[in-house]
Amino acid sequence: MDFEQLNQFSDQHTTPEDALLSEVSSFTLQNHAEPHMLSGHVQGQLLKMVSQMIRPERILEIGTFTGYSALCLAAGLQPDGILHTIEFREPTAAIAQNFFKNRLIRTTYNCIQVMHWKSYRY
Repeated sequence: MDFEQLNQFSDQHTTPEDALLSEVSSFTLQNHAEPHMLSGHVQGQLLKMVSQMIRPERILEIGTFTGYSALCLAAGLQPDGILHTIEFREPTAAIAQNFFKNRLIRTTYNCIQVMHWKSYRY
């Protein structure tokens, strides 16, 4: 089995993306200069599954990109949990923040905080 066949098999047998993840993916592929950095469907579902198994109170993600992986990770947060995600490129951080703020209805995702790396304080 070659790599392309393995990718096709994984895509066909993985839980479908929800509407928001599909929107983030489509936007990234159409508008970002480096769409290959997107976590993507299969990797995103793996992150979501692990997060849902662990049910963390806090998550620190380094490398937000357009927010796909943060959305997947946030799915498993405890109700009062928080996800901090740090992005190096300010314009890309703004894209992710836009998805988190303006297009999210579920209050679960209000727990995601995007920070540009220069403004991050620990």
